[in-house]
Amino acid sequence: MTRVPSLFAALLCLAGMPAHAADKPLLPAPEKKAAAGPHDWSGFYAGVHGGYARSDSQWSNEPPSSATPSFGASGGTFGAHAGYNYQLGSGVVLGTESDLSR
Repeated sequence: MTRVPSLFAALLCLAGMPAHAADKPLLPAPEKKAAAGPHDWSGFYAGVHGGYARSDSQWSNEPPSSATPSFGASGGTFGAHAGYNYQLGSGVVLGTESDLSR
């Protein structure tokens, strides 16, 4: 039974030792990037667009009649657009745009 007190003494010694396993060296601070300047909206741009639409319409004539006229339409739409912007100072943007859609 001399092993139990010596084992207890060894565990007691280990419990009093500091733990270094979780300590990490400090990393250098990340470099800060310079703040971006104000955005300039000047320049040419172009693009395409498309979609799909559906509509249903019903109406009645006065006086009420037994027939209710109706109209429906559906189909695709597509087109292109282009333009140019010019920025004056930090807050005013002048521009022109044209588009063609079908």
